[in-house]
Amino acid sequence: MLIFLSVSMMETVVTELCKGGYDRDTAVAIVEKATWDDESILHGTLADIAEKVKMPVLKKLH
Repeated sequence: MLIFLSVSMMETVVTELCKGGYDRDTAVAIVEKATWDDESILHGTLADIAEKVKMPVLKKLH
């Protein structure tokens, strides 16, 4: 599954996915600048990704 441009509403996305039956242990990856030389990937689960996207390195995505 790919959810495009949703990092600014990650808590809502997580809530809706869990309501829809996804387990909170479901693996998640957020990719910034996919395929670019300075691509970065943040790994987590539905349980922790909403907090991880608040990390300073990803603040610019909001």
